[in-house]
Amino acid sequence: MAVETEEQRVGTISGRFRQLRGCSGGTSMSGTAFLLLIIAIVLSTFGEVLLKAGVNRIGTITLAPGTLLRAFLQWQVLVGFVLLFGGSLFWLAVLSRVHLSIAYPLLAMGYILTTIWALVFLKEPVPASRWLGIGAICSGIILVLYKS
Repeated sequence: MAVETEEQRVGTISGRFRQLRGCSGGTSMSGTAFLLLIIAIVLSTFGEVLLKAGVNRIGTITLAPGTLLRAFLQWQVLVGFVLLFGGSLFWLAVLSRVHLSIAYPLLAMGYILTTIWALVFLKEPVPASRWLGIGAICSGIILVLYKS
């Protein structure tokens, strides 16, 4: 009887990495992982909308210290960064559960949500061509989720 090597037991380098970090990094997305992803997307996209609302109040941003300071003193910018950071924490939880090749393309749902937020909260115009592009994004999301 042959002795099983570590390489054979674990399989691949990525398998060993998952074993070392104690993570399954599954090929499918559980309900919990999907909920974490949705929370990450909602926090991040709403954070982006708040950043935009904040910079809209002061005009064009340059890299001059005075302009940057004025931007960072806008409450919308501060809260926007907090929401982006919060979304990043949920994103880490997603990455600990799902393969990056599945999770990352699903972030495209953020494009859809950001467009809706921009339309509703910032009153930005969204032409038909952009909605067509969003439809294409939705198709891609369905393909990524299909049999994952």
